[in-house]
Amino acid sequence: MTYRFSHRTYRLPLRTPLRTAHGPWAEREGIILRLEEEDGRVGFGEIAPIPWFGTETLAEADEVCRKFGDKVTAATLDQVPVKMGAVRFAVAAARSHPLDALGAPRVPLTALLPAGKAALAVLPAQLESGWLSFKWK
Repeated sequence: MTYRFSHRTYRLPLRTPLRTAHGPWAEREGIILRLEEEDGRVGFGEIAPIPWFGTETLAEADEVCRKFGDKVTAATLDQVPVKMGAVRFAVAAARSHPLDALGAPRVPLTALLPAGKAALAVLPAQLESGWLSFKWK
């Protein structure tokens, strides 16, 4: 199978910088990739490596995406090296949750809850809004 491929980088400031063992973390960078199947179904994935986790850098991930070009085969996607874990994860996400031309079915996403007891206050509204999975730090 051959996919139409595109990707875009992003850089977003965090509302409140996180304090980590590696120092303050003030912005999040990543790449959103889009795969379109031959029948028009579309899937998305996010490449968001964290430098101190030891996976690929954002620059390395961007280089892989540029090498894919506008069209990429399933075989090429399958050959992304294991050391490129964030790229492999994003490709798998894009391939496993395709949307039709109207945007259905709903893509399973995860809502980020605030830290501590504040999560309990927002959880009911998130459930009511349709979120099915949550990340709590």
